[in-house]
Amino acid sequence: MDFIISVVKDFYECCNIPVKVISSKFNDIYKIGYSDYFDEIFPLDKIKSLISNSGNHLNVHLYKNIDIHYKIVSISKFNKNKGYFVLGPILNKPIENDLHNIPYRSLECSNYMSKLILNIANDKLDKNMNNKSFNPYIRKAIEYVHVNYNQDITIDSLCNCSC
Repeated sequence: MDFIISVVKDFYECCNIPVKVISSKFNDIYKIGYSDYFDEIFPLDKIKSLISNSGNHLNVHLYKNIDIHYKIVSISKFNKNKGYFVLGPILNKPIENDLHNIPYRSLECSNYMSKLILNIANDKLDKNMNNKSFNPYIRKAIEYVHVNYNQDITIDSLCNCSC
């Protein structure tokens, strides 16, 4: 949990975009930059439908209306049951006198934002793994598990990857 909170806080510091982290059961895990209004307009039903009809890894735009969108990104590219980062609400065109302080970013920018949050997570994970002094064979086995998480992993397959 601390890992996810750290990732989201760093992302928010960089982009100043509201972020909500939701579980695979659609419960709030953590949020930053959210107001009561943002919670009120959060399109949970659309998100549930989108996620239910998706594959393993999700990185898509969800339009709340013509001016507001969200970017939904799987926390793990290997296991969608880990939950989702929901970036937004984000205005996709500048509006003067926006009473609710919804940030504006172009659609092109939000594609980079989804990559940024994943890069922050990967960087933190790499630093965490590198700070631990693992035997190189153990490190290879851990990497194998990360890559093949959604498949059957046997002792034999772990041993073969470590050679």
